[in-house]
Amino acid sequence: MDQLDFTDTLTDTLVAFLRSIGLVVRTGRVLEQTFVPGIWIDHGALVVDEARLRFPGDLLHEAGHLAVAPPERRPMIVGDAGSDAAELYGQRSLGFHPR
Repeated sequence: MDQLDFTDTLTDTLVAFLRSIGLVVRTGRVLEQTFVPGIWIDHGALVVDEARLRFPGDLLHEAGHLAVAPPERRPMIVGDAGSDAAELYGQRSLGFHPR
């Protein structure tokens, strides 16, 4: 049996899914105050501080920001991705236009 990265099995399952679709997720300490507690985006990788993570589903929210960004732009995303230009570029390329 594989060793879990996270003690919460739902968190570990979600992380396995995110990794299977090509996103980088790693454990680490998140000392900054973030929009979603316990998750920081570090050059396109999701850093997860399980002790500060409030809801495992928040991983899907933050991963969505990375998923809509073109892969070559993801390394430029740091911190909270909600207002990142790479995310907006990704949304526009998918046909979404913020109003």
